[in-house]
Amino acid sequence: MPMQETERKTGRILRSLSGFYDVQTPEGIISCRGRGHLRRGDETPLTGDVVEITAQRGKGMVEKILPRKNCFVRPAVANVDVLVVFAANVNSVTEPY
Repeated sequence: MPMQETERKTGRILRSLSGFYDVQTPEGIISCRGRGHLRRGDETPLTGDVVEITAQRGKGMVEKILPRKNCFVRPAVANVDVLVVFAANVNSVTEPY
């Protein structure tokens, strides 16, 4: 049985959940895991990150996180272009978390 060739692609993480990442590429959404060095390092992939992945048979691995424009801790997102804040005028004390 011949091995299928691994493709290297660039895409944006649309969703991250328990170490699994849905990455939007020009060909469609690919479900990925992070390489070990990303999970053990101090920089983990965030929703919104532009990443390099290797894909084979519809599954992929996040290889590298490309430089970020910005990131937030809560919610954990990166490369945000627009932020909208809603606040009630009735309750003057707001809880930021």
